[in-house]
Amino acid sequence: MSLKVISVISIFVVFTIVLGCSDTNTNSETKSESDEVSELKIDQALTAKGDSIATLATQILGGKLKSAMAEGGVPHALEFCSANALTITDSISRLGDFEISRVALKNRNPKNSLNQQELEIFEKVNAHTNGESVSGTLIKDSEDMIYYKPIFVKGLCLACHGSKEQIGEENLKIITDLYPNDKATGYEINDLRGFWKIKNVKSWQVFKN
Repeated sequence: MSLKVISVISIFVVFTIVLGCSDTNTNSETKSESDEVSELKIDQALTAKGDSIATLATQILGGKLKSAMAEGGVPHALEFCSANALTITDSISRLGDFEISRVALKNRNPKNSLNQQELEIFEKVNAHTNGESVSGTLIKDSEDMIYYKPIFVKGLCLACHGSKEQIGEENLKIITDLYPNDKATGYEINDLRGFWKIKNVKSWQVFKN
C-alpha cells in the first residue's frame, strides 16, 4: 500500500473519531440543557402549587379570624385562634397528601418554632425584603419537597402581635393565659413573621389533572 493511500486512510480515521466525539459532546450538552429546563419547569410547577396552598390557607384562616374579631373583638379572636387554628390547618392538609403548618422565629405556640434549616431561610429572606412580595423557598433535598411561603405582618395583625400599647393590657393578659411561653409580640408592619410550611407540596390535588 502506498504512503499516499495510508495517509488518506489515517486522515479519514482521525476525522471519524473527532466527529464521533463531537457528536457525543453535543448530545451530552443537549441532554444536560434539556435536564436543566425540565428541572426548572418542575421547580416552577411546585412553587405555583405551594403558592396556591399558602394563598388558600391564608384566605381560610384569615377569614375565620376576621369573623371572630367582628363577633367579639380581639379577645374572641385570640380564644378562637387558640382553639381552632391547628384544626383549620389540619383540615386544609386533608385536601391533599401534603402537610401545612406555620413556623416562626418569634412563635406563639412552641410547636411552631424554626429548626436550623428554617432559621437559615428566615435570615436569608429577612435580609432581602422589607415586607415586599417575595417568592417562596423550595427545599428539594428531602423526599417531602418542602415549600416555605413568607408571612408578613399586616395592619390587622398588630392587634394581637404588635407592641404592648397596641395590644392593650387586657388582651396581653389573655395572650399570657392562653400562651404562657408567647414570643409573638413587638412586631411592626411588614416585619417577616415566619412561613407557611408545606411538606410534600407535589401532592396538591388541583394540579393532578
